[in-house]
Amino acid sequence: MGGKGKYTVVIITLLLILAAGTVSAQSQVSGGLQGKIKDTDGAALPGVTVTTSSKALVAGKLVTVTDDRGSYRFPSLPVGTYDVQAELSGFQVAKRSGIRVTLSQSLSVDLTMALSTMAESITVTAEAPVLSTVNNTVATNFGTEFLETQPVQRNFYQIIKAAPGVNADISSSGSAMLAYGGTSESQNAFTLDGVNVADAGAGQHWLLPSIQWMQEVQVGGLGAPAEYGGYTGGIINGVTKSGGNETHGGFDIYYEPSSWVSDNDPNSDDEEFEFESYSASVGGRIVQDKLWYFISGEYQNSITTPFGAVDTSDRELPRVLGKLTYQANAQNRLSLMAEYDTVTNERRGIDVYTLPEATSKQDGPNASVSLDWEWLINSQNFTSVRFTTYNGDDDYLPYNGHGTPGRIDEDSGIAWVNQDIQELNSRSISTFDASWNLYKDGIFGGDDQHSFKFGGLYEDAESTDEWRRNGGFTFYDDSSACDSLDAYFANPSCGAYYVEKGWGEYDAHPKFSGVALYAQDSLRINNWTINAGLRYGAYEGGWQSGYGDSKVYDTSFVDPRIGVVWDLKGDARSALKAHWGRYHDKMYTYLFDREASGQAVIPDFDCYWNEDSQQYDDCDTPTYTEARMGSQDHPYVDEALISFEQQLGADMVIGFDLLDRSFGNIVVMDQANEDYELITAHNNPLTGGDLPIWNLLSPQDYVLTSDTNAYRDFQSVTARFEKRYSGKWSARASVVWTDMDGNILKNNGYALEYQDRNGQTNADGRMDYSYSEWEAKVSASYDLPYRFQVSAFYTYLSGWYWTPYVRVRTLDYNARTGRYINLVPRGEEQLPDRNLIDVRLAWSTKLTEALDLNAAVEVFNATNSDTVTSIDDYYGDYRLSTGKFTKRANYGNATGIEKPREIRASLRLTF
Repeated sequence: MGGKGKYTVVIITLLLILAAGTVSAQSQVSGGLQGKIKDTDGAALPGVTVTTSSKALVAGKLVTVTDDRGSYRFPSLPVGTYDVQAELSGFQVAKRSGIRVTLSQSLSVDLTMALSTMAESITVTAEAPVLSTVNNTVATNFGTEFLETQPVQRNFYQIIKAAPGVNADISSSGSAMLAYGGTSESQNAFTLDGVNVADAGAGQHWLLPSIQWMQEVQVGGLGAPAEYGGYTGGIINGVTKSGGNETHGGFDIYYEPSSWVSDNDPNSDDEEFEFESYSASVGGRIVQDKLWYFISGEYQNSITTPFGAVDTSDRELPRVLGKLTYQANAQNRLSLMAEYDTVTNERRGIDVYTLPEATSKQDGPNASVSLDWEWLINSQNFTSVRFTTYNGDDDYLPYNGHGTPGRIDEDSGIAWVNQDIQELNSRSISTFDASWNLYKDGIFGGDDQHSFKFGGLYEDAESTDEWRRNGGFTFYDDSSACDSLDAYFANPSCGAYYVEKGWGEYDAHPKFSGVALYAQDSLRINNWTINAGLRYGAYEGGWQSGYGDSKVYDTSFVDPRIGVVWDLKGDARSALKAHWGRYHDKMYTYLFDREASGQAVIPDFDCYWNEDSQQYDDCDTPTYTEARMGSQDHPYVDEALISFEQQLGADMVIGFDLLDRSFGNIVVMDQANEDYELITAHNNPLTGGDLPIWNLLSPQDYVLTSDTNAYRDFQSVTARFEKRYSGKWSARASVVWTDMDGNILKNNGYALEYQDRNGQTNADGRMDYSYSEWEAKVSASYDLPYRFQVSAFYTYLSGWYWTPYVRVRTLDYNARTGRYINLVPRGEEQLPDRNLIDVRLAWSTKLTEALDLNAAVEVFNATNSDTVTSIDDYYGDYRLSTGKFTKRANYGNATGIEKPREIRASLRLTF
């Protein structure tokens, strides 16, 4: 089906949904309750008035009536704690209290009503359920209790790594979150109040939300039904606070001077770490039971000395959010959220090899908006519609002007003089989605209950990447030709080697649009639930007007999902779950933005220093890393999941998960020209054997395609435990074993392994810089006497894997990526194991009847561990002219270690 035909089908479907009523999939921003009301003999009770009440509801409560099978549903409930009460004349009132509704979770709450033998009302209270016997999903939810009591960095994306099976990409300074076998952030979905806040270009996170805004943060995606799509890693989902009928707010101060931070860098006496954060939030009512508001603003500043760096990175982050929630009547609820954040980072990118003058000044303003409308038509029909959008920039500017070239010393790896490439980036994306929930029972003539959901989505996005070398080129030197490194810095002409032009430069103006349709049913029969659905997706990508072909990427797919949940005893306390599903990734422009018609890639060539002419005039033939389009099947993952969950007592649950994920249709930029000459390098310095080197004898022929043998497989076993806060304490614990093998790391056209045949040498093995084989996480809090509270978080990660590589000099037509060859099979080396302990001690008191004070001290990396987290894996060079390997002095040196012990104080005033 052509692009116009696909979009016509989606538009018609959305109009049909809207004709029935309309706003976005409510499970992404809320949860739900459902159940049956029976008498003591097990007979269904129709006509029972069921009321759910919570401070999270604008109107305070919602009311429904059971149908002729005794069933009731509350399909869309904001995150919060609820009471459910059933009333029927002649029966005692039945009630369950303290039911915690979390994101994307539908709880089954059944009640039994006894005949009343007395004139007065008697309320029978039952224990609230903790686990869902309806959903197949496995997710980790962090509510306000966790966010406010645990020792956590004030970074939304650092919180996420507290979830089992999720951790920070060490190779990118801990800023990228990897989830469930994903090897890059681009494989995750990022949403905030339903807003798609993923980078339309690179696919990673774009928005910088504040923890102060959060009502709940969820890390999930495993076992998700058909309404979820656009990821092959995990879903990072946040819901912001809404206010309430009572006015509440607070002021938070976090302070960490450099003198409170230890020194764990043996190579530096000038480490500097500072942090400060000031925030204010207030929420309440404008109209009682009708209109709520929430406003929050924060200023954050962090000064950090990365390992081995000679100066600091200074980051400022002001941000503000406003939200209105309007309960027009019992059937209609609307919300409007607007957010603005901007980051300024002086000396971004400074590290052991980058001097201050070669760093970047980051300037990244962004604004986003979400408008949401939910309509409960009747007890059998619920619809929703949402419009979301964001627009922002993220620029990286030089310190010494755009006309000054940077210098990089290939021997020491040090970059200096100026930033090499200036980056000007902009992003925008708009999304419209609608869904319709239909509840219908007895379709098969028995005791079957159906929760149908139909929905559709349309999104449109643009991105711009203008990356140009300052001064038009970059000097690449070889200081080994100088008397010393100091002599080189004094007069770099002694190390004159070559200048780089074009490599890494872009003038890219791509765009994309996408559609999705889905249909699913959650069928409940007695103790069994069957969750089945299909999701159709289609993406088109191309170039903005005047920059190339408007459509170069065109793909569509269908994702089946099937899951079974068995409520083993019929009491909603133990569940066995099995699920299989296919999940296609979201769209982002890095999948196709080197397509040839866009001419987005600047031609690459090196010009070497000529001793005779004393000029850089010995130039290579320009190479073009642009590609023609090949097979366009979109990346996906096939997932098989088996889970068991058991509720223990009123607030505890244990779970076990077996996960298998297989990644397919991995998009690569494949070098299709087979005109290679085999050269054998003898005496591999690490193995002693031979190393094949493929020299390309004619220009590259690049193809953007998913039709290769690229693969990656991921398996994990997880044991988890959660004790929600009650009785003065809370706790979480998890142990995860993982195994991930493959021959490619990234999931987009920038994967290096297929850009040259040399990339396939020793490419198979354990994925490097991705996942620990063993992971353990334990957190707990306990209320001490005299209003003190102590909490702690322990993390154990077995060492990540890494692979030494060599660079081959003077190959003919091989692109730069083709000159790098693994010396050993992938993942053969391993970093040390990591052990981290964070603790927090807090004290609270009431200053007045309405004003509370909380003072706390947090200690991160309490043992001041200096474990190596990244290493220089560039072994050295192989020169064809000499037939010898040359080892770099820095090979094997640490390039990153754990951040040192930090002591941070905080004050929180709440009212």
